[in-house]
Amino acid sequence: MSKKETENKEEKKVLTKYDLKMKRKEEERKKARREELTGRITGIVVVLALLCLVLSFPIRSYLTINGTYIEVAGEKVSRLEFDYHYNLMKNSYITQNSYYLSMFGIDLSKDPASQMYNDQLTFQDYFEQMAVQNIAENKALRDQMRAAGFTYDASAEYAKYEEAMKEGASAQGITEKAYIQQLYGTYATASRVKGFIIENMELGAYYEHVSEEKAPSEAEIKAYYEENADS
Repeated sequence: MSKKETENKEEKKVLTKYDLKMKRKEEERKKARREELTGRITGIVVVLALLCLVLSFPIRSYLTINGTYIEVAGEKVSRLEFDYHYNLMKNSYITQNSYYLSMFGIDLSKDPASQMYNDQLTFQDYFEQMAVQNIAENKALRDQMRAAGFTYDASAEYAKYEEAMKEGASAQGITEKAYIQQLYGTYATASRVKGFIIENMELGAYYEHVSEEKAPSEAEIKAYYEENADS
């Protein structure tokens, strides 16, 4: 009998119940090995994904604090700094117009991005424009202050600010961290915004200094009054 005839005969061999049972067991073992291997691979992928997510937290935090979010007047501005100025402008608008907010069409319980300030801008657009303008003006004033060699020790004023933050948080029944985030944005913490706060205090002191220098003396006021008494 040839080799080919032998192979054909074996192929035509009828499988017994025992043969079928062993074949099923072998298939089950192969299936179990495949599932185990798939499970291991899936587990590795999940672990790597979680690891990447965890590692991305400090990276995202670093970029928020130090990365460039926008550029204003040629200077790089982080998301943290932008949010600080955005919230300053928004809170200032709300405080100044507290009695007329409903007339102006803004509902504080809703997203500013979903409410129109005018035909072209949402309230979020408006606050963002105000934030950019404030950043530009502050940086220009800061450059003037540095060029003039003006210095100001803001430590006493900053201590009063810290006390005000504690009192504000206590009055609202929330943590100081939550209160600061409420004032300056999601990414704000006391340490992160300290530089912005102190710079604002320095700029305020410089502005007052310049205003006093440019203010007319009592003699100049009296002379002007006498020259224009009729009008």
